[in-house]
Amino acid sequence: MAAADTHTNFTATVLEAVDAYIAVHDHTTQQMIDRIVTENAGLLARLRDA
Repeated sequence: MAAADTHTNFTATVLEAVDAYIAVHDHTTQQMIDRIVTENAGLLARLRDA
């Protein structure tokens, strides 16, 4: 197996695991994402206006 194939398979496995986790914890994950976006909105606005 080539190194690239190993990397691709590993990446696919990780992405599948992340997708499975999000499917189970979707509400909590969405709340975390919303909080991060909200907390960073002011920073993004300041960076945009700088």
